[in-house]
Amino acid sequence: MIFLLINSDMRKFYPLGFSFIGPVCQLLSTFLYYQMINQPSRIIGHKQESNLLFAQKYERINSTTATLTALSMLIFWILFSLSILHIQNNFLIIVPITFLIIAVLTIENWHQKKIHKLEEAFTDISSEYEENIQEQESTWKWGCYYNPNDLRIFVPKRFASMGWTINIGRPIGKVLYFGTIALVFVVIIFLAYGGTKDYEIELEGPEMMIDATMYDISIEKEQINTVSIINQLPNGIRTNGYGGVNKSFGHFTFDKYGNCMLYVYNNVNQYVVIDLKGSNPNYIIINDKTMEETETLYQAINSWLSE
Repeated sequence: MIFLLINSDMRKFYPLGFSFIGPVCQLLSTFLYYQMINQPSRIIGHKQESNLLFAQKYERINSTTATLTALSMLIFWILFSLSILHIQNNFLIIVPITFLIIAVLTIENWHQKKIHKLEEAFTDISSEYEENIQEQESTWKWGCYYNPNDLRIFVPKRFASMGWTINIGRPIGKVLYFGTIALVFVVIIFLAYGGTKDYEIELEGPEMMIDATMYDISIEKEQINTVSIINQLPNGIRTNGYGGVNKSFGHFTFDKYGNCMLYVYNNVNQYVVIDLKGSNPNYIIINDKTMEETETLYQAINSWLSE
């Protein structure tokens, strides 16, 4: 984060917000670890020696689960960073996210099986306790609460101190759970598509239209004050938009220009600056895939304005 704050050029390729993903992941895993190793000791029988041995093994399974989860988050963070900084294909961002989802579900399933086997291994269990354990296992699948007979949609997690989860045994719960997962993948694919899609700039009649994923814009001739061409952008930050390896677009703020809409290819050091009337945005900054094409675009806009 400090490196990105100092190096403004790098923020064009690696947005400042991404620097918080790693620390947040590790803080979450630390919280998970703290919660699991501080679970109250469970009484599984009437013998003190058996209870002590059970508690030791139970804590070991919980701490191993938390450690594996933290390791999965670390691997996700490394893969995510590599996909942003070093890999040109933006669709590969899906790989670390898919890895994290699969890893967390697998670890949770492993945790449940190990706990169940541990409970079965200690034979000094009352029939009432055993029935209770079997009932609990039947309502938790892959880390999710599943109970069609429970009318609640939101229920406390298996460890109540860790928040709430969805009852996927109910139809609405299924829609919320799988709908959320689907929405995440749709947004990721949509953003990845936006990173690979070329800008489309059309000059038709009194309007200039710029087609970019989620950040389309249309302006009238009378909104334009001047058009100029520059070879370097001033220092600035992305406020709401996309900043990838190959291109950047959306809402940016630059020294001297203020609020801008940016549609640029990052490897082309030439930009067309359109000064607008009003302040939202103050400017539109665009370029094309090469310096020659950017010069041609600049001339085309001037010709369109003079018509």
